[in-house]
Amino acid sequence: MSLDAGASIWLKRGAEAYANMRFADAVHDFEEAGATDPRSVKAQFALGVIYFIQYLNGKGTPSELMESAQMAEENAAFAVRAEKHLQQALELHPQNEPVMEYLAGLYFHWFDPALGPSARLDDENKETVMPVQPLRGDAVIQL
Repeated sequence: MSLDAGASIWLKRGAEAYANMRFADAVHDFEEAGATDPRSVKAQFALGVIYFIQYLNGKGTPSELMESAQMAEENAAFAVRAEKHLQQALELHPQNEPVMEYLAGLYFHWFDPALGPSARLDDENKETVMPVQPLRGDAVIQL
């Protein structure tokens, strides 16, 4: 079995688990896809997306996060993992627009209780997520 075929099986399992709201299983399956084929953009992208979704689902309001440092810290770990995997996918395929769009969305929604809203929107990150096709209406994200 080739690396690509093995990774494809894990990606399919992960997509099925995700569709059935079994996030822990989906993460496991996507991690296996990445371990099977470390150069799989799809595996890194899938992991980045699922961690981003988990981050958004647990984000809450800034006041809620300020009140519960533990909740904020646990949820922030999802954002860090999402960034790591989306950056890896982008390194593997630098012109991948969906990856750039998710990375821009992550930076837009990022909240660090210690630094405030959108703490990751520094000049370096803005350069990283500039759209490849800025005239595409559905991909424009104002930072």
